[in-house]
Amino acid sequence: MKGRKAAVGVFDSGIGGLTVLKNCAEVFPLAQYYYLGDNQNAPYGERSEDEIFCFTDRCVKKLIRKKVSAVVLACNTATAVCIARLRVKYPDVAFIGTEPAVLPAVRKGGNILVLCTPKTAHSQRLCGLIQRVPDAKITVCACCNLAKEVEDCVANSRTIDLSSHLPCGTFDGVVLGCTHYVWLKEKIQAFYSSPVYDGNEGVARRLKEVFLEKLGTNDHLFPQAGKEKNKKNKCLQKKRKKGVKFPIFLGKSRKTNKNIYKQMFVS
Repeated sequence: MKGRKAAVGVFDSGIGGLTVLKNCAEVFPLAQYYYLGDNQNAPYGERSEDEIFCFTDRCVKKLIRKKVSAVVLACNTATAVCIARLRVKYPDVAFIGTEPAVLPAVRKGGNILVLCTPKTAHSQRLCGLIQRVPDAKITVCACCNLAKEVEDCVANSRTIDLSSHLPCGTFDGVVLGCTHYVWLKEKIQAFYSSPVYDGNEGVARRLKEVFLEKLGTNDHLFPQAGKEKNKKNKCLQKKRKKGVKFPIFLGKSRKTNKNIYKQMFVS
């Protein structure tokens, strides 16, 4: 990545990754973001691994053509199925994956519920994550069609009947293992009356770490990275904020994704 512009590609099967894009843009407000949602083929959670890789690889190629230094896979399913192969195929690009925030939830203790797509639920990546906390009480629920419902309802401003999608029970924490579910975070929290965890902030922090490792803490594109203590640096930071770039949306659903992002996250 050295010597290249701070361009970041964010990919998701649809609108779920828009919430990840928001978090990443807050961490690096001066980077140029490209968002590509494969809404036509969403959701990925019940497709075959070959289909998922084919769709994901095709979209990643489009982002790489924009000369991005890093690609965020803002999709738990695409991360679980594709990230290892993508890192081998495109060694010059940094790939940041998304995974369920199981570890933060487990630290709080109690009975933990993980909500995810069928493909993520049966993935080796999630199994490996759970094996790291063998003493934890974790229930994994594969939510069939919930991501599709979110995709349709958010795009058309309709509500979702969660009782037809979520398992009953009492849990001390709920982990959202699909970025589409983040759109329902408050409703899921009310449904279970328990804390809800998602991996978006972890993705944003990892993106920051990757850039700092490659570009150094003094890179001018990331004023938040260094410790700016004097007035001169503070004034300079204010001037740089004027250059914040709005994300560029790609793909057939670019207008839909752009409009949703603007309506939900841009005041």
